[in-house]
Amino acid sequence: MTEAKPSYILIVDDNPANLSILTHMLNERGYLVRPAISGPLALKAVQRNLPDLVLLDILMPGMDGFEVCQHLKANAETQDIPVIFLSALNDVIDKVKAFRVGGIDYITKPFQVEEVLARVENHLALRQMREKLKKKNADLNQEITERKRAETELQKTNSLLSELNRRLAELYGKMQAELNMARKIQESLQPPTHPAWPELDVQCYSTPAREIGGDFYAYAALTPSFASLEEPKRFAVAVGDVTGKGMPAALLMAVTVALFRSIVMQGLAPSTLLYKIDEALESYTQDDEMNCAFCYLEITPPQQGWAWGTARMANGGLIPPFLKRCDGSVSLLDVRGPPLGVGFRDLLGYPECTIDLAPGDSLILISDGALDAKNERGELFGFERLEATLTFAPAKNAQMLLNYLKASIGTFVGKCEPNDDITIVVIQV
Repeated sequence: MTEAKPSYILIVDDNPANLSILTHMLNERGYLVRPAISGPLALKAVQRNLPDLVLLDILMPGMDGFEVCQHLKANAETQDIPVIFLSALNDVIDKVKAFRVGGIDYITKPFQVEEVLARVENHLALRQMREKLKKKNADLNQEITERKRAETELQKTNSLLSELNRRLAELYGKMQAELNMARKIQESLQPPTHPAWPELDVQCYSTPAREIGGDFYAYAALTPSFASLEEPKRFAVAVGDVTGKGMPAALLMAVTVALFRSIVMQGLAPSTLLYKIDEALESYTQDDEMNCAFCYLEITPPQQGWAWGTARMANGGLIPPFLKRCDGSVSLLDVRGPPLGVGFRDLLGYPECTIDLAPGDSLILISDGALDAKNERGELFGFERLEATLTFAPAKNAQMLLNYLKASIGTFVGKCEPNDDITIVVIQV
């Protein structure tokens, strides 16, 4: 801890004997003392080093004590220095004048040691208290100033935050309006979950992980050409999974569905249909690196007098279709190709697969949201669990199989929020 600096006292008296007595007396008490024999010398001493206390004689030649005190009180740097007057005079007028010019106390000669020391100690203590109070007031004023500045900055910040919140609310409102519009577009493009086809039992299911997803399903009954009215009935079913979420996914989904609807009735081979959609989508996806996984099946059910039907398919990046035979066996149809919109059609193409279908056989198209579904422990539903679920699923009809698959995924996930869209289409011959 730093030791307290001793108080500095200036003694002003034209009498050397008085100076000597006071100097010795105060030095004995540990004060720093500087004597001055005249008023001008006292003022010069004050300019060099500000004292903590002045003992000032009244009657001095040239400049008396009253005049010295007036000089001290007129200067902002010295006006707070306490002045104790010294005089042999005992006149009331002198005492009144001493207080009027700024003195704080009065000691008469001859000096009484105890009196002088008591008054000096008392006024030095008062000065220290005043200095501490002054510092505290200065610190308080500084704190008040800083708080006012902080409040001003806080008000500015709050004003900016209010404006930002207003703008965010406005943007959020616009975004919600756009998302609502996108959802309505998606809903308008999504056909009923069950097409009224007597020849096939088709059940569709699609649920987005959020308000706007990228999954979709589509189907169409392919009309036989006019030249061959005896041509067997064929049906087209597709499932798509657009990368991303929100408005971009909704727009790409809408474009893909529109392209599918405009092309599918041409009766093209599955590989050719995917080729044409990929070619058309590339201009939409090349800048933002989006794409659409898309699997397309063309199904010819068993006709009158036929024991078997057929399914012809091409796949662009989606999970290959599962086949569940009427005997309960399950297999994955190995048909694969690049997603639509990436522009690899000429390099990789879209290989086709054709299988025979017996009455009671089921085809299952499913997006990868089912495989990626997580439970509370962070485990994925995964491919093996999906295949096992399909194996044990009852397949009396398409709806029963679909319900079993949905329930199995839901039980596995529990209360966890899905992290991707899930789309399932079950087709039973």
